[in-house]
Amino acid sequence: MLPDGPAGGLRVVVGPSRPGLGGFASSHLQARRTLDVVHPDKRGVFVYADHEALVLLGCNEEVDDFVRRTLGGLGAPLDHQARLRHTVATYLALGGSVDRTAAELAVHRNTIRYRVQQAARLLGRNLAPTSSDVAIALRHLDLSHDGQAAKLTGGNQARSVRAAEAGRSLRLSPIHRPWRLA
Repeated sequence: MLPDGPAGGLRVVVGPSRPGLGGFASSHLQARRTLDVVHPDKRGVFVYADHEALVLLGCNEEVDDFVRRTLGGLGAPLDHQARLRHTVATYLALGGSVDRTAAELAVHRNTIRYRVQQAARLLGRNLAPTSSDVAIALRHLDLSHDGQAAKLTGGNQARSVRAAEAGRSLRLSPIHRPWRLA
């Protein structure tokens, strides 16, 4: 094991295993496409198969707009919303099990229920364990934007924070992707 975790502060991207020279080229291309959607500050091992849907979607203005619309007030750049996003992502990844989510996050099951209710209020709809659009939006925000909603700027910041606290949908600024490989 390397210092600072299994990747030692590195970014390691793994494409699918395929036979022959053509398979190697295909695997390399998919690994590079995975790297294109991983935020430059994220470190660790990124396996194409674990992020295939996000790689196929890419990271562009349309996808970011989907994330903004889907997450609404849950996408606000506040610590409270970040905690709710983490809880909801874990809840969805564990099939909507309150008990398993509580065990994973080391909190009481009533805390999970409360957070899921708060998230549903911010989303403006009930959160079903099969909310694949919310799961994809949360995974995209984590992988491509390092879990951070774009920072609000200018005079709209206070109004936008108040809107997030009231559970209204926000229009967040896009994050540009200058680090993409050619």
